[in-house]
Amino acid sequence: MKKIWISLIILIIVISFSACSKENQETQVNGKNDAEKIFRIPDFNSVDLNGNEVSNDFFASNNLTLVNVWTTTCPSCLGEIPALQEIEEKYIDKGVRVLGILADGEVEKGKVYISQKDAQYINILPTESLITGFLDGIMYVPTALLVDNTGAMIGEIMVGAKSTEEFSKLIDGILE
Repeated sequence: MKKIWISLIILIIVISFSACSKENQETQVNGKNDAEKIFRIPDFNSVDLNGNEVSNDFFASNNLTLVNVWTTTCPSCLGEIPALQEIEEKYIDKGVRVLGILADGEVEKGKVYISQKDAQYINILPTESLITGFLDGIMYVPTALLVDNTGAMIGEIMVGAKSTEEFSKLIDGILE
């Protein structure tokens, strides 16, 4: 019986490593294999937390945009807000902006957290086009990605809270 348990544990470990190996990973957006396509955030017309209109034209006015998907119920998301504000302030003169997407749509709670963290970067509400063309493929929050002035993704999708230093390293690498 002991040999069966040991064999079973070894089999589980082997399967886990093979499933997580980089050789088997491919970029997926919305469950589709898009490894050979460039992912682009879909066109949208949304509003920020204060009701001001924001569209995908936001990207065109920047060299690079750090898009951050978050919710009001996610402690890591809330903890990451100061780092995102620091990125906004540090890189705005280089044409880099931060755009938050409040995925749960909880406007009043979102306003409270943004105010408490003294964040000034733009946060928008999800639209149907953002949900079906982007957010439905996001499995965890916070999730961030860098996009160019057309909304096309640069680099990899980043899952989990990041520090100012981690974001800066990625941004500096792209700007160089």
